[in-house]
Amino acid sequence: MSQILQTPEQSGSTRELLVVAVLATLALSVRMVFFSQWAGKPPFLIPMGDELNFHQTALALLGQGDQLPAFLYQPLYSFFLAVFYGLVGVSVSAVKSFQLVLGVGTVLVFYGLARSLAGRRAAWVAAGLAALYGPQVFFEGQLLAPVLCVPLTAGAFWCLLVARQGRRLFLAGLAGLLLGLALMGRPNLGVIVPLLGVWLLIPARTARPGRLRARLAAAACWRPGWRPAWPRPGSTTGIAPALW
Repeated sequence: MSQILQTPEQSGSTRELLVVAVLATLALSVRMVFFSQWAGKPPFLIPMGDELNFHQTALALLGQGDQLPAFLYQPLYSFFLAVFYGLVGVSVSAVKSFQLVLGVGTVLVFYGLARSLAGRRAAWVAAGLAALYGPQVFFEGQLLAPVLCVPLTAGAFWCLLVARQGRRLFLAGLAGLLLGLALMGRPNLGVIVPLLGVWLLIPARTARPGRLRARLAAAACWRPGWRPAWPRPGSTTGIAPALW
């Protein structure tokens, strides 16, 4: 009886929610299989190479361990680890378990981005590919920046696309904030900022007039990503001064 009373729109929404749930379950299952095999290897709990530098820098930010002379890499992931360690405790396994859940969220972000660009079927394909993409799953099991930069960049594009199609000032600002954070982890993403600026100037067919404030909000929120991202790695002024 409830199926008879459902409108086509409600039926479509229910079906889409089921598809999203299936995609999220697929993404989680793939990551659990990978993590179950990866967790048994010694490198899972012992940071090495670039992972070790991020780990040590995060401890230095918390005033623990050896004080390092400078950021060797871009600071976003070190800040993330420092916050996580400060809230949960210094646990590499806990970070990687959290990143497993974050990876499922990344898949859903790609679903939303693709749906806004090309509809439901494109979203199914995009999310399915993101759920099964091996390199991304691998990086989610490492103490490395791509686990943050990928969803931040995709989320910024999604927010910017929705903001451009309608009069949603807060989404333009959120897009700028997400991209600014992504720049703190991957500064070469800065090459796309001028292209995004040109794209914002091109009127969208479905956009409403008066989008100048949205553009300014996005540009203002991009700014925080530039200051720490470019000049600080390799600085000899020490960890604490490098924050500013």
